Amino acid sequence: DVDAFFIDLDLNDVPLEDRSFYYREAAETWTEVITAGLPDVAASQIPENLWPVAPCTLPNGDIDDVYVCIDLKKFDRRNENVVASASPVFARAAEAGGLPLTGIVTVNQDRVADLKNANIYQDTIRHELAHVLGLGSMWGQRSLTSQVVVGSSTKCYYAGARANQEYQALSGCGSNTILLGASCG
Repeated sequence: DVDAFFIDLDLNDVPLEDRSFYYREAAETWTEVITAGLPDVAASQIPENLWPVAPCTLPNGDIDDVYVCIDLKKFDRRNENVVASASPVFARAAEAGGLPLTGIVTVNQDRVADLKNANIYQDTIRHELAHVLGLGSMWGQRSLTSQVVVGSSTKCYYAGARANQEYQALSGCGSNTILLGASCG
């Protein structure tokens, strides 16, 4: 019996009025896309030195399926125009697929009002959760991107064969690869 996919959000740093609509709804999108859960993992298996993520602490008991720390903070001057960032922090063992087990989403608290006013705050959180889940953030180590240089320009393509086949079938495009952008970095 396979359980549903679950994203456990640590929202201690998020104002109560923002938790449900912006964060839980964004996570719900991914639990609808990813239909099967993963085996639970005891949080105690993660060494403390591999969880240096304030303001969150790992849960007691098991992690089902991904635990995500949400951190709202002021970004330094060098990054003040960055809206948010995210990445997996700890992955499952290679024999369990190496998929993310924990991650962090860091949001620039000085940009939250701008995101709300532009009606893109939930979309931003959804995008950052995708990085925690490995989309874009783990593609390089899994050889899922291909960089092509043509003349003086560089383009990055997604190299996952099955996803490219589905893209062709759904879009009707003749291209056999998905263009990701100018660089794979």
